Amino acid sequence: EPPTFESILNFPQGALRKKRGPKKGGKKTKTNDMRICIMCGLSCPTSSNKKKRDGNDTAVVPAQNRGVCTKCDVLVWVQISTGCQIKWCKGCKNFRHWAHFGPKGWTTKCTKCREHQNAKYAEKRGTQLDGRVKNNRRGKRIDSRV
Repeated sequence: EPPTFESILNFPQGALRKKRGPKKGGKKTKTNDMRICIMCGLSCPTSSNKKKRDGNDTAVVPAQNRGVCTKCDVLVWVQISTGCQIKWCKGCKNFRHWAHFGPKGWTTKCTKCREHQNAKYAEKRGTQLDGRVKNNRRGKRIDSRV
């Protein structure tokens, strides 16, 4: 079982948002939102910050990432106290054991979330999961067993 979310946080104060002061003569806006990443401690703009990033590699903290910045959500972390290797799953919105990502350990979603996503996609496309009956591009049903 993976450690609890709260026990993994390197910078628990990052769970709180901080706002920059207003610009010269300006009002406080959503674009002034900053957040400390709960893993690396960097102060990053939130994804609600609509400013252009000038093509640089500035990390942001997306609203759906629960305080994990875009640089940390792709890394594999080792919890020193347990030796547990964990990685952020963008499907579960939580840290999972790295082993749960299966042979595709570099992906952004664990195996369970990828299977769920594939099932939803197959349902949307009108296909069965076993691959026997599918819709071709023109919407005609074909049987792949032939």
